[in-house]
Amino acid sequence: MNMYHSVIPYSRIAPYYDHMMDHVDYAMWSRYIDSLLKFFNVKDRSIIDLSCGTGSFGQNFPLRGRSLFSGDLSLAMLRQAVNKGLQKKTPFFCADACFLPFKKNSTEVVIFLYDSINYLLEDSAVLLLLKEIYRVLRPGGVFIFDVVTPYICRKVFLDYHESHVQNGNGYERRGWYVEDEQMQYNEFVVYRKGKTYLETHRQRIRPLQDWDFLIGQTSLRVIGRLTEFSFRPPHARSERVHYICQKKR
Repeated sequence: MNMYHSVIPYSRIAPYYDHMMDHVDYAMWSRYIDSLLKFFNVKDRSIIDLSCGTGSFGQNFPLRGRSLFSGDLSLAMLRQAVNKGLQKKTPFFCADACFLPFKKNSTEVVIFLYDSINYLLEDSAVLLLLKEIYRVLRPGGVFIFDVVTPYICRKVFLDYHESHVQNGNGYERRGWYVEDEQMQYNEFVVYRKGKTYLETHRQRIRPLQDWDFLIGQTSLRVIGRLTEFSFRPPHARSERVHYICQKKR
């Protein structure tokens, strides 16, 4: 009988994260964010990535003289980024996105990608984050984040299974969506060096009107709300939506 050691999210899955996400086109995603900055005519000399994970976005993002600061709440994920040698391109920092180690008016761009904001379960936490983003942004600066929608959770994650185990090491993943709770659950059973760990991830899947309402309670204004990786507005079957919010000039 296996005994699971319950651990915090991304503490044990980190060594397998890149394998698990090998379907994600980070080069395309980085080009898309770059195109958004150009389209909205954003001064982007300084960019802060709040959820860099193992650094794959930053690895692909074209700097062109810009400064990129890459942060994450998970030290284990940051270790993977450093193991890939990415500290040569971007400095890394470990911090809660709601309490950033940056001064007021210190950057032009903050990004929070791959539905990381969905991990903020309480509305009060979202408002605290938006207040902190407003603090560190310079006037005219933008905050770009993306959310997954209830539609994609109903379509793909009602009952999702995935497994990758070799020579006793690896992970099993089970995901399920509880629409009445607006909650997406992912359980990772991680096998590593003879031990078995359990990570339970929870994400709040708010409808877009809830995100609009929360942003409307802050001093940020929405200047773009775009479906998938396009410049089109969201629709009933949008799976991922990027928000572009701006601090008043």
